[in-house]
Parts: sequence; C-alpha cells; structure tokens
Amino acid sequence: MGMTRQERVSLHKKQERLQVGDGVPSVTDMKEGVPELRYVEGAGLTEYTRFKNVLHEKVLDKSNEKEVTKDNICFSLYASAAQNNIATDSDVTIVFGGEQFDLNGNCASNTFTAPVNGIYFLHTNLAFTLFDTGAAYYRLKIVTSNREYESWIDDKDWTADAAYHTISLTAIADMDAADTAKITLEQSGGTTQTLILYDSDNSPGRSYFTGYLIAAV
Repeated sequence: MGMTRQERVSLHKKQERLQVGDGVPSVTDMKEGVPELRYVEGAGLTEYTRFKNVLHEKVLDKSNEKEVTKDNICFSLYASAAQNNIATDSDVTIVFGGEQFDLNGNCASNTFTAPVNGIYFLHTNLAFTLFDTGAAYYRLKIVTSNREYESWIDDKDWTADAAYHTISLTAIADMDAADTAKITLEQSGGTTQTLILYDSDNSPGRSYFTGYLIAAV
C-alpha cells in the first residue's frame, strides 16, 4: 500500500528541513528511500539514497570539476632564450621557456600532456644558426608516449656551414589521457656549435611547439 497524502506531505516537509552534511554517508546510518544531501570534496553537492540496503549517489553540483572540451585544448610554446651548443650524437630536448597560450593548462617543462583520449595535431618549427656541415645529419623528433615522428636533414649538399636554417615537423598523433609529447633534436657527429634561435616578445616566429585536440575518442 502506498503512502497517504498526509504521509507524503510529512515526508516532504522533513526533507525540506534536511541539512547538507559533509562526506559520504554510511549506508547503515540512512533510512531506506530517504535521500540525504552531502558535500563531497572533489565531487561537489551529492544526493545519497539507500535502496535495498545499497547506497546510491547522484552528483548535483560539478562546480569542483573543470570541464575539458575540444575547444579548450590548445597550446603554443616558444623558445624564449637561446639554446647554445646542441650536444652531438644524442636526442636533446628543446627548451620552450615561453608560453603564448596554453588553454586548460596542459603544458609544463617543455612537455604537453594530453588531458583526454584523442587525436591531436602537433607541429614544431626550429630555427637555428651555426649549422654544421661536419655533421652526418640532423634529426628533429616529436616524441610522444606512443611513437616518435621524425624529420631529417642531410647536409652533404652544403660546402660551408649555413648561417641560418629551419626545420619543421607535423604529426597527427593518437594520444591517451596522460600521454606526453615533447620535441628533440639530434646532431649526428660534427662540431658542438648549433644554436637554437629564440623569440623574447611573446610572438613566436622562429622556434615553437604548438598543438590542439582534433577529436576526442
């Protein structure tokens, strides 16, 4: 038999007087079918109900959560200081000390960290001077957690060190949440002299690393 109108009114008034508590309640402390409101750290305002001796929850307020959408995953980093004398015969991480923008705050220590599973557009351009013809090759990489993407320069066509040169690389990368991406440059052999050119006015036009989420998957 269902509740009478008087019982329903009485229950409704009782629920109106219900105070908001803190933390997740114990199922043994709750009455069957009577909801309780709790403020839960990290989740916000949550409604709990005991039904058949099982605790059920419904998050009512997600103000503590930062919504991540395709439109706010986008970044542009740039070299804000010269990176001198790139070491030979090793993958040297390129330092991007400047940040033109980093929507959603996914970049730190020259590295982009994917906040969600998805397909990402990644692009880098490096401008450098004292390009060494004594090197066997230069190899630029976008290094992600899943794989590495490469662009090569073989300098045997030059008869003297080039004063200035650029190399760029683009990748459409599949990344899971928490996967990372960074830029490295390898100079094979030759003299330790290559210098990465930089920008100091928050307008990257020489050496930069940029990307955005194409689609969440």
